[in-house]
Amino acid sequence: EKKVRLDGSAPVTIANGGAANGVAWTETDEIIVGATGSRHGLSRVSAAGGELAEFTTPDSSKGTHEHVWPVVAPDNNTVVFAAWSGSLITSELATAALSDGTVVPLGIKGIRPLAILDGVVIYLQADGAVMAVPFDAKRKRVGKAIPVHDPVPVVPGNNGNSGIFISRNGAMVSARGGGANRLVWSDRRGALQPLPAEARGYFSPRISPDARHIAVGVSEGQRNDVWIYDVATTTLSRLTTMETVSSLEWTPDSKWIVFTASGQQSRNAVWMQLAAGGAAPMKLVENTELTPSVTRSPDGKWLIQQSLHESSWDLTRIPLDSPTVRVPFLATPLLTEAAPTFSPNGRWVAMVDEQSDRFEVYVRSFPDPSVRVQVSVGGGTYPQWAADGNSLYYTNGTLLLRAKVTTTPAFRVTSRDTVRDPFVVPSVSGFDRSYDVARDGQRVLMLSSNRDDFQLVVAPNWRTELRRRLVAAGHSVPK
Repeated sequence: EKKVRLDGSAPVTIANGGAANGVAWTETDEIIVGATGSRHGLSRVSAAGGELAEFTTPDSSKGTHEHVWPVVAPDNNTVVFAAWSGSLITSELATAALSDGTVVPLGIKGIRPLAILDGVVIYLQADGAVMAVPFDAKRKRVGKAIPVHDPVPVVPGNNGNSGIFISRNGAMVSARGGGANRLVWSDRRGALQPLPAEARGYFSPRISPDARHIAVGVSEGQRNDVWIYDVATTTLSRLTTMETVSSLEWTPDSKWIVFTASGQQSRNAVWMQLAAGGAAPMKLVENTELTPSVTRSPDGKWLIQQSLHESSWDLTRIPLDSPTVRVPFLATPLLTEAAPTFSPNGRWVAMVDEQSDRFEVYVRSFPDPSVRVQVSVGGGTYPQWAADGNSLYYTNGTLLLRAKVTTTPAFRVTSRDTVRDPFVVPSVSGFDRSYDVARDGQRVLMLSSNRDDFQLVVAPNWRTELRRRLVAAGHSVPK
């Protein structure tokens, strides 16, 4: 956690944390912090700096995993927060006292409190609706909620990340609109040929190993799902109905899609579903931690997943015959290891690694990661193996590059060359790549921005609009 003066001077560290689950600054100069690192409840620390002190404890017997997104009432003792229990639709609002840490559920479904103004708690629902509910801080009671703003974007599958913030004095900044893109083939000369599919919020395009289909994520409002494009018929149809998909990949036989999405009782899970449809997805692993991406070994025996562990993104190895067993594959405190992908023979894992103070592509041996080889030079992200396992594609700025490798007698990079220059694709899904190289290496499937009407809207005196809506709904407001 850091603070910075408005004059732009250097940031000052307040305390060490490991997640961005909300902070609130009290009038008594304390910082209240949502779940971070190994602390799953709310913590407090002096604004002057120090150690975080946890003062609430999630009730695991009721399925609560974390306390997140705190806001502080004008009495400087009451904190309203979201009790996270594994999914957006089950998240509820609760209140805690700074004096003794007593937690009282408020009985309201909500994913994130935004502010406490004029006797109401303003909060966000899972569908993006912005609501206000009368709140008696002394009695810990609420009234009837009403909508007070148009719905805003919510990150599916996360714990309340969304496009809206409200200050203690009633100023608001909110997001609206979004981007659409096209699925486009790029040949060796860089010529672009759009697929006959309408522009949508695509992410993570993946060509099936038999080249007959393309699996791609589609973002529609608050819903992220896998869709399948049939190359022969040029039709695009929805496969999953999870609404929270964050990454996807094909199995080597082109029959299944492995993807990450929300779990039934937890934050994230790894699923597998027949690409032809007609069957429900099978859950492979359920995770309490945030897990945006995963790769499955070609023999189907292992998963390596990227998860948020306390203060860093780490990689975990999971045997699918014992999915409750978790073995750290790479876990470097305060550094990022992300975007894992198995080589075609299953003996190597490529990833993005922050070891050299910037993102580079590395390869590690599997299952023992003791062999480490740097693939990129001067920066690298979004790795992809060639079908024969003898090359690795990756990006660096506006370049798509290829590193040729050999694995005998040892793994080493033999050459690097530029495949596309410029190569610009929208970054729409964290560390997950927005392109895929065809098996013959002759074409690249990529995303091309079609439009972007995303806007940030600032309302310095939104409190006036809030009061108008409260009065119209029959609520009294302070003069």
